[in-house]
Amino acid sequence: MPRAASIVGLVLLLAGCASGGGADGPAPLRARDFAPAQIRQPLILVRLTLGDVELGERDRAAVPGEYEGALLEGLNRRAVLARDVRVLGAREAGFDERRALARAREVGADHAILVDVRVAREVVTACAETRRPLRGSAIVWKQDVAVLRASDGSARLRLVGSPGMSALDTDVDCDKPRESRRRSRADIVDDAVDRLLGRLFGG
Repeated sequence: MPRAASIVGLVLLLAGCASGGGADGPAPLRARDFAPAQIRQPLILVRLTLGDVELGERDRAAVPGEYEGALLEGLNRRAVLARDVRVLGAREAGFDERRALARAREVGADHAILVDVRVAREVVTACAETRRPLRGSAIVWKQDVAVLRASDGSARLRLVGSPGMSALDTDVDCDKPRESRRRSRADIVDDAVDRLLGRLFGG
């Protein structure tokens, strides 16, 4: 889709079309004694699903590697030594808690982190905190995450449907909507990974 059409699709529909969902999304499930510092040497398993997005076959094949590269760089910046990092496509087997825990114990990881990434075009609301919220079509990277302790399989943290974990393909200018810009895929991937790691490890 041409860049101009994508941006116009996002900014033409204004206030009065705001979504009816809560601004904060579902509350995270978090063990009372859980702290990010407890995650020292995790296994990280990602399932990445590309939905209705305008990508050619070569680009679709490249996206998992781009996400994995950004993830490894982000972990390195936070001095997190992951025991194993894998990014699976939507149709690849192996994305389940039982297998993740077994693999975590096999490689000596202290936690298994499962990340479900879904990329699709959706109708979204931007600038919801302003007097003129914007509503329109954008490509959204949604991420859910589960953190499981490897020793006993207990759930330490689950984030499902959290808007703070989503990244958009458009950098929306709330003051001047028509000056909003389409973001590069590299920028979107970096943003998505930063949001994920920020919730897991802080910073």
